[in-house]
Amino acid sequence: MGQLKDIYPDYADRVHFVAVGVDPREGAPVIRSYKQREGFTWPMTVADTDMLQDYRVTRQATFATVDADGIIASSVATGSMEDSGWRGVFEGLIDS
Repeated sequence: MGQLKDIYPDYADRVHFVAVGVDPREGAPVIRSYKQREGFTWPMTVADTDMLQDYRVTRQATFATVDADGIIASSVATGSMEDSGWRGVFEGLIDS
């Protein structure tokens, strides 16, 4: 997620990005501390069980794009993503 610090500002006014913690041992205080420590500028929250099931999250580093109506707009992907991948995701959201 560190590479997003350089990329997200280019899209912040056009794409709403939210990072969601999925580790049940990490509550809001841990997520808040991590966000401050790393200097992340986007919102972060913690998922509940229903959200994880709805978006088919099976492990950390799961990515999904959701349209304005809350519908999954792209297939769910897992793993790390390079800068060009994030730019492609954000550009795809802007173009749709």
